[in-house]
Amino acid sequence: MLIDLIVSTLVFFAATWGLRRFFDAQDIPTGIARSIMILVLATAASMASSSLLSWLLDEPDSNAQMMHVISQQAGLPDMQR
Repeated sequence: MLIDLIVSTLVFFAATWGLRRFFDAQDIPTGIARSIMILVLATAASMASSSLLSWLLDEPDSNAQMMHVISQQAGLPDMQR
């Protein structure tokens, strides 16, 4: 789990750096839309790398575990199969 955090953080900063260079090369003007696009794409790359690493290391899905605990605490029926 800690390795996921470290790798996804590194991927986020690398993606941000790469996307800024790519957008500069494409002469896309700086602004709020470009900044948001970089943020969204870097976040998606970071999440994808974390999910891929979890899948490769056969770690359980933490989101599914969290939803299971929340549903138990709220008294809802368990949606896991």
